[in-house]
Amino acid sequence: MTMTEPNPVLTALPGPAPEVSVTKDMVKRGLVVAPLLIAVCGFIWGLHGAYSSAYGVAIVLINFALAAGTVAMTARISIGLMMGAVLFGYLVRLGLIFLAVLLVKDAGW
Repeated sequence: MTMTEPNPVLTALPGPAPEVSVTKDMVKRGLVVAPLLIAVCGFIWGLHGAYSSAYGVAIVLINFALAAGTVAMTARISIGLMMGAVLFGYLVRLGLIFLAVLLVKDAGW
C-alpha cells in the first residue's frame, strides 16, 4: 500500500445503513407474528407460556435492534471501529441476554 492509497480499515462507509432497514423490517414482522406466538404458547402452557413467549420475543427483537444500531453507528466512522464494535458488541449483547434470563430464572412463569 502506497501513501496515496487510503487505508481500507480507516475508511468510513457513508450513505444509508441497510442493516437498519433490514432490522426494522424484521422487528415489524416480529411484532406482527408475536401475538400469534404468544397466543399459541398461552393456549398450550397457560399464562406462564404466554409470559415466557413474550419475554423471549422481546429479547430477540431487542438483540436484533442493538446489533443493527451498533453496525450503523460505527460504520460511518471507520470499518476498523465497526469490526471491533461488532466483536465486542456481540459479547456485551450475550451478557445482556444472560442477565435477562438470570433475572427471571426463578419466576413462576
